[in-house]
Amino acid sequence: MNGRDSPRHYADYCLNQLGIRVWESHCQLIAKGAEDWSPLGPRLVLPLSLPHTTDQLANAWGDALRVTAYQYRERHPETDLYVRLETRPMCPVKRPQTRRN
Repeated sequence: MNGRDSPRHYADYCLNQLGIRVWESHCQLIAKGAEDWSPLGPRLVLPLSLPHTTDQLANAWGDALRVTAYQYRERHPETDLYVRLETRPMCPVKRPQTRRN
């Protein structure tokens, strides 16, 4: 399921029971419930450092979100999940204020 095209402004990257919900500036582990996907744990601010090798994965064994991201990428090699999680969000450009007389 991918919510990117909906007005919710997030994308879900789901496996069988766990997944990751990604907004522009943060992400969160989600779990499949009876009718919908529910958040688990805290929202994490992007960018994240993710495992790219099995050695790095072994060091991330206690972090369900990072392990889920690795598993998702292994099952869906064409995914943009790692790019979205490892990229710093775009900051809005502040425009200089102009004085009006």
